[in-house]
Amino acid sequence: MATGFYGVDHPNPNKSQFNVKRRNPHGAVSGTIVVHTAENIPDFNPPDDGAENVAAYLSRRTTYGSYHDLVDSDSIVRYLPISYEAFHETRTNHWAVGISAAIRTTDWTTASAAFIEAVYRNLARTAANRVIEIKATYGITVPIARISRTDALNRKPGFIGHGDIDTGRRSDPGANFDWNRFFRYVNEALGTKPPTPVYPPAPTPSTQLKVDGYNGPKSVTRYQQIAGTSADGVISSPSEFTRWLQGFLNTRGFRDYEGKALVVDGYGFRTNDGVAVTTRTRTDYALQQYLETLPSGRNMALLPGGAKGQYVGDGTWSSPSYGAKIMQFEANAGRLFR
Repeated sequence: MATGFYGVDHPNPNKSQFNVKRRNPHGAVSGTIVVHTAENIPDFNPPDDGAENVAAYLSRRTTYGSYHDLVDSDSIVRYLPISYEAFHETRTNHWAVGISAAIRTTDWTTASAAFIEAVYRNLARTAANRVIEIKATYGITVPIARISRTDALNRKPGFIGHGDIDTGRRSDPGANFDWNRFFRYVNEALGTKPPTPVYPPAPTPSTQLKVDGYNGPKSVTRYQQIAGTSADGVISSPSEFTRWLQGFLNTRGFRDYEGKALVVDGYGFRTNDGVAVTTRTRTDYALQQYLETLPSGRNMALLPGGAKGQYVGDGTWSSPSYGAKIMQFEANAGRLFR
């Protein structure tokens, strides 16, 4: 039976990459979290398979080296449970958790801003998930702050870069890794950011979408611009935007009506340009579960002419559609896909 952890489900036949039980002495998780970059060649073409490719490499390599989590710009790959000992940093393997971005240290300043933003966000999300898990499982509060090499070697909780421990041999996540940005996003993922305003900012007529419940070309163009894909207002088959959307929804944990992650194939976002769509798709269903979590999805009275109550998506689009209204309203407010 699959566990959901790639390294457990795909054990390396050439060289074991983990210990099921952390070794003594001091085998228990301490709350030390080591941040890495995998130093692989990134996959800049969506869908980004960087994390998946590194995970596959770890499960066939002939030398030691693994992590608990891998991230790229559109996915998080859980490689090992935190109760397992990953071989990511020799000095702290017994008690530390290792998370890695599937990029190179040089990419923080040379890759596109949108790509790097997405990597930071996913790295922060997996860090936040592990912080929550460490607290729930071991009762340890991990401070969202850097610790020193001495602290890490003495099993103190907190975050440290691989290069800060393995000095002279490793440098990741690199001198250009923005720790302040990373910690800001971790705190946001933990829900410690200031509450999001309920109402959108004052509209600017030249850029605001009409909240009419139809995902027409103007609305689709805006969604594509937010995603950073080609913005022509058209959803092709397959669609670059839909591929991006599927990766975004998978990363955020939104699933199809069978509880499964979406296949990133570019199909399934059904625009509503005036015709009701009565056949549901897995992508639309997961998208509408996301829309339920947004301010206007939680309170449809915010929408022009909206009914009171929570939006409930079923994977289809009516004509007009409250789901489309939510997307337009949230795009105007700057909250859609953020």
